[in-house]
Amino acid sequence: MEETTGSRSWLQRLKEESWEAELLVSAIATFAAFQLFQLTDWTIYRAVDILHPDQYFYAYTIVFMGMIAVSVLVTMFVIHFMLRSYWIGLVGLNSVFPDYGLEDSAYSKLYTNKFRDLLPKLTHTIDQVDELCSVIFSAAFVSVVVYAYFSVLSALYLMLFNILNELIPTWILLLPIFTLVVLAGLQGLLTFLSNIQKIKDNDTIQLFLFRIVKLTNMIMLGPIYKSALQISMTFGSNFKRKKHIAYMVIGFVFFGCIVAGIKFAKSDLTLLIDSETYLSQHVHRPDVYRSDNSHFEFLIGPEISSDVITDTVLRVFIPRMRHEKAILKEQCEEFEAPEDKSDREVSILRDAHETSCYQRFYSILVNDQEVQNELRYAYHPTTGQLGFVTYIDLSNTERGNHSLIVIKTLGEELEYHWSVPFYYSPDQD
Repeated sequence: MEETTGSRSWLQRLKEESWEAELLVSAIATFAAFQLFQLTDWTIYRAVDILHPDQYFYAYTIVFMGMIAVSVLVTMFVIHFMLRSYWIGLVGLNSVFPDYGLEDSAYSKLYTNKFRDLLPKLTHTIDQVDELCSVIFSAAFVSVVVYAYFSVLSALYLMLFNILNELIPTWILLLPIFTLVVLAGLQGLLTFLSNIQKIKDNDTIQLFLFRIVKLTNMIMLGPIYKSALQISMTFGSNFKRKKHIAYMVIGFVFFGCIVAGIKFAKSDLTLLIDSETYLSQHVHRPDVYRSDNSHFEFLIGPEISSDVITDTVLRVFIPRMRHEKAILKEQCEEFEAPEDKSDREVSILRDAHETSCYQRFYSILVNDQEVQNELRYAYHPTTGQLGFVTYIDLSNTERGNHSLIVIKTLGEELEYHWSVPFYYSPDQD
C-alpha cells in the first residue's frame, strides 16, 4: 500500500514539474518542425529528378499529405509554446497575487466586483491552460511519430515498386494500397454506424468493429499502432468530459491545414501534378537565368547567364534528370568497357558514350534554327545537379531579341520543350 502511495506521489510530482521539460522540448521541436518544410521541398525535387513522370502523382500524394502533417505539427508546437509561456506567466502572477484584490484595488468596489464576477479565477485559468498544453503536446508528439513512420514507409514502398515493377505485374504491387484503402474505408463506415444509438448496444457489431480497427491500425502503423491508439483512445474515451479541449485541438488542426494551403501556394508541389507546364514551357521561369536563380535549389530547364547576352559565346547548362537515364537506357547501345584501359580511362569513355547517346535526343535551336552543339557532363555550381554544358557561337547573330529553344525527346510520349528569350547585345559591333 505504501509502495502504491509512493508511486502515485512520484507520478504526481512528475506531472507537476513536467512543464519545464515540455517547454524545452517544445522550443526544440518548434525549430525542428520548421526545418521539415525544407524536407518537403527537397522531396519534391528528388521526385521530379528520380521518378518517371507517370509516377509523379504518387509522389504528389505523399508530399501533399506530408505538407499537411508538417503544417499541423508546426501549428501545434507554436501554439503549445505560446500557451505554456502564458501559463508560466499566470503561475508567477498567481504566486504574487493569489486572487483579485478588493481592498487594495485602484478601482471602485462596484467596478472591481463586476470584473471579478466576469473574469475566471486565476487558478481556474492556470488549470485549463495546463490541461490544454499537455493535450496539445501529446497530440503533436504522436503526429510526429506517425508522420515519420508513414514517410519512411511510403518512400520504401515507392522504391520497391520501381525495383519490382519490371518483375511483378503492377496490379499485384498495388494490392497493398488497395487493401489499406478498403480497410480504412470499412473502418470509417463502421465507426460512423457504431455511433448510432441503436447499434451501440449491439455487442456483435462492436466486437467486429474492434477487430477491424485493430487490424487496420496494425497494418497501417505496424510497431507503433498501440502507442497511436493509446492516445487516440484517451481522447475518444474522455470526449464527453473534456469536449472543449477536443474541439480546440480540432480547431488547431484546421488552422494547420490553412498553413498548409499557404505553404502549398509558395512551394513547387505543382511540379508533380502539372509537370507539362514546367517541363514543356514557352513562358520562362526566373531560374533559367543564372543572374536571377541564386536562391533556387533545383533547376527544371536550361540555364543561360542572363537575359542580356554581351559575349559572342552563349553558355547553356541543361540539367539531366535521373529518370532520363533509365528511359534512354533501352534506346542506347550498352557500353562495353575495354579490357586494356585503366579505370579512369574507362570512366572517361563511359561518359563519352553516354553523352553521345544524349546528343541524339537533345536538340538546341536559336530562333527555330538548329545549331551544332557538343554536350559535355558538368555539375551545376549552385544546385549540384548533374547535367550538360554546351557553347553556342553567336558571332554571326544580329543584335536584338532572340530565343534559345531546348528540346528533349525521350520517347514517343515524352518530349520536353523550353523556350528561353534573351537579348543579344555584343560589346563590339
